[in-house]
Amino acid sequence: DRLEDDFCDCADGSDEVRTSACASTKTKKFFTCENEGYDKKSVRLSVVNDAVCDCCDGSDEAPGECENLCDAEAAAERALREKLRRMRADGLRKRAEYVALAATQLAEDARDYESAKAQIAELDEFAKARRERVALLERELKERQEQLQREAEAKATARRDAAFAELLHTSDQALTAATTLAATFGEIEALLDATTKQLGHEADGLDDVEILSVGIDANEAFTNGDFGAFETHCARLYEALTLDQPHGLQVQSATTLLTDVASAVTRSSEDNAKDRLASLEANVRDSQLAVATVSIISFAAAGDEHVCAAADGECQGPETVAALKAELSEKEALKKTASETVKRIDKDRLFDFGPDNAFFALKDKCVTQTLGKYDWEICAFANAKQDRTSIGNFKSWSGDDEWHFENGAYCNGVGARTLTVRLACGDDEAILDVAEKETCKYEASLQTPAACRPSSEDESLDGAAGAAAEVPATASSSSSSSSSEADDVSPS
Repeated sequence: DRLEDDFCDCADGSDEVRTSACASTKTKKFFTCENEGYDKKSVRLSVVNDAVCDCCDGSDEAPGECENLCDAEAAAERALREKLRRMRADGLRKRAEYVALAATQLAEDARDYESAKAQIAELDEFAKARRERVALLERELKERQEQLQREAEAKATARRDAAFAELLHTSDQALTAATTLAATFGEIEALLDATTKQLGHEADGLDDVEILSVGIDANEAFTNGDFGAFETHCARLYEALTLDQPHGLQVQSATTLLTDVASAVTRSSEDNAKDRLASLEANVRDSQLAVATVSIISFAAAGDEHVCAAADGECQGPETVAALKAELSEKEALKKTASETVKRIDKDRLFDFGPDNAFFALKDKCVTQTLGKYDWEICAFANAKQDRTSIGNFKSWSGDDEWHFENGAYCNGVGARTLTVRLACGDDEAILDVAEKETCKYEASLQTPAACRPSSEDESLDGAAGAAAEVPATASSSSSSSSSEADDVSPS
């Protein structure tokens, strides 16, 4: 009856735990909660009898003041431990899959790398030989083409001269045929250029404006079917070309002039050229010479021969060159694919994928999570973002459980944003929390099966229950648990 009687009987104050009678003499600073059925717990004497239940068995307060919750808390902790154990077991199972995937993929990449390098060397040698062969054939084809062109021009000239020798007897005939053809097909400028070339300095007396005007009138008359007006305009056109030319043109010069005009007509003739020539022959007097001239020019230019280069003792023409170039393009496409393979693997080899290469499975993966007001994204070995703002690019590891991201978007007064990612064991990838402990310097927790360690099971389970309230075990619980901290993070 002298315990807790508000009188200090013991020197250490142990008889007055729940009163302040021995406050000045107490040497014992803590009160032990026995918590039967659960873990013992020590609390400061200052919280005893403060109307707050600090011990789950309520022993820190007067009897009947607190409900005994030890069994419930013990059950909750056992449930949490079981949840963490299952999560970790799943994480370890997935990590084993990650490790197996990495081993398979890296071995395949090593084979692909060597194969691609060998293929590139082979394709380079092939391409060099093909380009040399194509260049040789193109050079020989060009030389052969030029030779045949010279021969064809000589034959055409001979055929044309022979035909004109029988057809033309005076320069007037040639000039009349030239003006008729030019007016029929609207080739007045070709007629004027050919005349100027043949007359030389005597062409200074030509009235270019009148010639062009009369020629246009003649062409319109022919198009409209007014052949009487057409012949009248052709006569005026002839006079405009020969006026003040006392010596006229020699037959050879007139023939050349007619040839130039007929060649221009042949090159630019319309789809209805035959109809125009037929109409010309049927309705205009003395038009046979003009019509025959077009036929002579067309005949003289015909008869192109097949061009080939005599390579390897066989005739190889443009189609051979085209086939070689197509084959070369196919090989270059293969080389591009092989080069991309080498480039990809070289890039992968720049990174450390952690113990057993378990983090290889994350190399092309981004983890996203909405926490508080922002969307967060962390891409392994690449970059990280807060909404659309860069908070860093992957830089390095720190030990086996921390990533550093640097050189993010510029932050006023601070510089580039940075991010430190703490890696934790989990059964899937999830961002658990994000904090901005200093301006534009972010810290995040990321769970992933790759971070699970086969040799640390007891340690992780012992510490998991105590840490569970601070770091959520799954992404589903992270939004509410981390929202207050994430709300304070802002893109400064």
